[in-house]
Amino acid sequence: MQFQSGAMSRVNGLNKTTLGALFAAILVVLFLISRYLPVIGTISMFFCPVPLVLIQVKFGDIKNTALVALVATALVSVLTGSPFAAFFFLIGVGLQGLVLAYAIGAKQTALRAIFICAMATMASTIVLITAVAPMMEMNISVKKQLEVMSESFKKAGEANVESLKKSGASAEQIKNMEQFYVQAAEAVKGMYIYTPLFLLGSALISALINYMAAAMVLKRLNFDVSPVPAFERWGMPWTVLWVFICGLLLINLSGGGQTGGASGYLNLIGLNINAAFLMLFFVDGLAVVHFYLIRYSVNMAARIFLYFLIFFHPMFYMTVLFTGLADPWLDIRKLESENNINEGGLDR
Repeated sequence: MQFQSGAMSRVNGLNKTTLGALFAAILVVLFLISRYLPVIGTISMFFCPVPLVLIQVKFGDIKNTALVALVATALVSVLTGSPFAAFFFLIGVGLQGLVLAYAIGAKQTALRAIFICAMATMASTIVLITAVAPMMEMNISVKKQLEVMSESFKKAGEANVESLKKSGASAEQIKNMEQFYVQAAEAVKGMYIYTPLFLLGSALISALINYMAAAMVLKRLNFDVSPVPAFERWGMPWTVLWVFICGLLLINLSGGGQTGGASGYLNLIGLNINAAFLMLFFVDGLAVVHFYLIRYSVNMAARIFLYFLIFFHPMFYMTVLFTGLADPWLDIRKLESENNINEGGLDR
């Protein structure tokens, strides 16, 4: 697999070793920038996988790409003087870069490459969390951290209630304020059960940004890379709804997780599956709305007003959610029919 004409053609004569060393050095520089420069570093971090993607696309040799990642890891260890930093680089950056490089080099679709990369990112995050905590003697239990946040929230609520009392508020207002803070604190404390969902969501966002950064560089080098579909064409295949149904079954079969043990774990899995699908259904429904707003050329002011209603009015929110639930079954936008026509050579 070779690059087409463009800037990369100037290095076509370089062998794997020379080009690999060059990309390893670039990778290390990007990582060090992300480590030591706060604002620019955030942007730099998303471009870290790009050198590995470039070397994989050019030579199509995953072993050579892995060697580049290992060389970069050794350089990080030498330059920072910290084996821990090298370990973080290898697991947190190298693994993600290798998976993304392989997916793009194999010309996977954008969504499939992003999903594969997200799974690798989630796995590497779990490895880092489980490995770093004992090494640094840190208590990074999500449940414990949320309990601390809940206590802080309670204290802030008590201070606000005291201020409300001094201002001469009515007993009903004070009671409502107290109930609000108590309920909110309990909700924060109970959010630990959705830790897997939070990890997956952050991994997907990270993978999406990494893919878009790599795609931007590859396009500048005239390499054909699968584009991320326009938002109005986002949707779920109807087959994944069986996973949603399985989630509902797990919650019901576990009896709400009240008995503990294996039943509690089944309930935890079911809750995370269904919470994930509720978000996916909403995004799918929002894509359907966006599709028709574009089709009927609705002006920007009206779009913004409608989106405001969707996010802040319960009735509009639920309508979009149920639209997203129905779309995989009904194909509201007729995307499947359009795809079948295109595959049959009847594309206009």
